[in-house]
Amino acid sequence: MFSYSLAGLEVEEGAEAVLEVEENETTYRSQFYQYLGLAFRTPDEDYYSRARDGLVGKELAENEAELPFRLELATQAPDFGDLSSDDFQAEFVRLFEVAQGGPESPLYGGAYTSDRMGTMEEVVRFYDYFGLKTGEEGALPPDHLTTEMDFMQYLTFKEAATPSPRLAKSYVNAQKDFLERQLLTWLPDFQAKVNGQDPIAFFKWIVDLTVAYAQADLAYIVEKQGG
Repeated sequence: MFSYSLAGLEVEEGAEAVLEVEENETTYRSQFYQYLGLAFRTPDEDYYSRARDGLVGKELAENEAELPFRLELATQAPDFGDLSSDDFQAEFVRLFEVAQGGPESPLYGGAYTSDRMGTMEEVVRFYDYFGLKTGEEGALPPDHLTTEMDFMQYLTFKEAATPSPRLAKSYVNAQKDFLERQLLTWLPDFQAKVNGQDPIAFFKWIVDLTVAYAQADLAYIVEKQGG
């Protein structure tokens, strides 16, 4: 059985909640979004240990084998080497959080547009429509990459959970809209900025994989819809 797990969003009180569904190719798509979203939160000791020991790469490779499309990059996690926990976290901060005037490669979609507030308002409308909200104090911003990955995780889970073909189609349409109107409008620029900073191999891989997965999933959705 599979259940979604949100890191940046919460289900609003009163919204219909399905907790578990039988595993299938759609739940594996959902889980892949979940795994990628976790990679862009400030890493704690547990995430560092799982990355160092190859468990993050193993999870993604095993999940890729169950997807309805192939994504070879998921099976190519780099060797972690002897990078310490402090160095791993420092590299995350260098790439995504701290720089003079702001991070070099921010994790916020709105930072790649001329109107960040407008971008945040649009993503919040998406979330509201499907009964989701960002958390309270200390929550990730609505345009944070983890939050947007959460939303795709939730939409794909709901597609898998609903017995109604009509509702399933609406969730698929929302996935396509969000990928086209939000995630894939800024992820390639984000990728270029990260790769221009000579990141360690793990972060280069996880960023490249995130972009490749979003692009591959959109292509799959378009094909499923009949082109």
